[in-house]
Amino acid sequence: MRIFFKYFVVLISVFVLGQVPYALVAQTSQKGVDSLYAEYVKCSIDSDKVNILIQLSIRTGCRDSTKKLGFITKAFGLAEKLKWDKGRLICNKVLGDYLSSCGNDYGRAISCYQNSAYLAETLKDTMNLVVALEKIAGNYENLAQHNQSLDYHNRALSLNPDPGVSMGILGNMGVIYCGIGDYSQALIYYNRVLGLLDNIVYSKKGGDKQDTATRGVLLLNIGDIYVAMLQPDKALENYEFVYRLSVATHDQYLLLMSQMAEGKAYFIKKDHNSAIKKFELALVNARDLGQPYYEAIILNQLAKAFIAIGDVGRANEYAVAALRISEKGNFVAQFPETYMTMSKLLAMQNDNQGAIGYLQKALEFCQKVHALEDEKSAWEALSNIYDKTNQPGKALAAYRHFISLRDSLYNIDKANELVRIDLQAGFGRKQLADSLKQVKQSRAYELKMQRQQGITYSMLIGSALVLLLSFFVYRNYNTQKKYNELLSKEKASHLAYIEAQSNALTDFAHIQSHDIRGPVSTLLGLVKVFNFDDPNDPDNKEVIEGIAIVTERLDKIVTDVVSQENKFSTKGKFK
Repeated sequence: MRIFFKYFVVLISVFVLGQVPYALVAQTSQKGVDSLYAEYVKCSIDSDKVNILIQLSIRTGCRDSTKKLGFITKAFGLAEKLKWDKGRLICNKVLGDYLSSCGNDYGRAISCYQNSAYLAETLKDTMNLVVALEKIAGNYENLAQHNQSLDYHNRALSLNPDPGVSMGILGNMGVIYCGIGDYSQALIYYNRVLGLLDNIVYSKKGGDKQDTATRGVLLLNIGDIYVAMLQPDKALENYEFVYRLSVATHDQYLLLMSQMAEGKAYFIKKDHNSAIKKFELALVNARDLGQPYYEAIILNQLAKAFIAIGDVGRANEYAVAALRISEKGNFVAQFPETYMTMSKLLAMQNDNQGAIGYLQKALEFCQKVHALEDEKSAWEALSNIYDKTNQPGKALAAYRHFISLRDSLYNIDKANELVRIDLQAGFGRKQLADSLKQVKQSRAYELKMQRQQGITYSMLIGSALVLLLSFFVYRNYNTQKKYNELLSKEKASHLAYIEAQSNALTDFAHIQSHDIRGPVSTLLGLVKVFNFDDPNDPDNKEVIEGIAIVTERLDKIVTDVVSQENKFSTKGKFK
């Protein structure tokens, strides 16, 4: 499973870095360090010198770290002299790469990348900001600080990079979840990558070779997750799809990976005959491609499969071949497993001393490549052989090593479990915070609506008062007009009636100035008392009741006025 995870990380790194506008990389891709340095000496433009020095640093290997660091330092000095933010941005990035890859100084590397991120944000350079955030995330992962790593990955995603870069970020997050054993989350992120890939292919109206390779690697990783979850049938579904992809596109490397993966899945299912068939096909493919590293891995897997079915002769043949190729190619990472297979075969043939010798070699290289699981198995096997050969002291010592490693691995598993719990709790806290924020916003909106309703109520009441007063003014105007017309026409013959009319007008004025003015003033006072900020204020109920009482009183006055007017009109015969 490790093979595919590492392959995927490399692939998505190409996605991210391949789209960063470092034009200076392309400009000097065909030049050696010596010719670059000669160009630097002749160069008279400081900004060009910065670019050349950066390239010199990139092209100088970690073995010559002093010279590599010297180039970066000179580039920094020139960029600072020029106050060139883009130059400083790239210098910080390259220095971070040096500290991370050559010195394993991940803490200082993070500081450099943070400086790069700050400068990119200042320059509004989103692409380089995404790269810097991803670099920070990767170094936090190197420090096993998974929360911080995921946080920076999410920050990079929040910038909405293009789909190719987003695929790389999501893939890296899937790798993190795989590393801590949270396979369900890892599957979610890998499937999100597949969704993005589908969108890219759809937008291009068809995928290219790179798209196919990416899909194949994703499916291999998903299959590996199912293998880790001990669900080989689901793993095989993904591996078989990769196999069909490789055949359709004639991609021999993808075909090799799918055959190896299918062989592993069948081996876990204990369908050893099917596993052997897949491994034999993969072996032919690896040889055709000239891939001795994969050839050594497959030969060792075949040896283990023949051991499982009891064919020691064939197992020995493949194990010896795997050992020969591994040692010839100095494939150190493969030594522990190969030596342990040889040890198991020799123990089956009662060559205990030979078995002990290979186990001791396996232990030596397990420590070099930090293969804790293999080291644990080797100490357990060594303890059993010492016990079998009546060497109780050595058997006990080996067993203690086994117990110590087993406990260490258990502690690592528990630590990963705590990390998973912490990540889930963090997600829960974020959801709660978002929920509280929504509740707060909802409450603020509710109060705003209540305030708006209060304002609306006051406007309605005010409008009612204006209409009521307008009614009285209008009615008074019409009455006055009628009276004036009557007086002009019948002045001589209706002097007595004019006097009565004058009295009636006086009554109307009295009503308007006393009977109407009082309730209107009361209404205005009640409106001022109304709590518009909190319409639900209990006192508002009393205010509304008061408004209702005063309005009823006004209605009675209006009714009386109209009644008196009708009576007067009838007596005076005005229609």
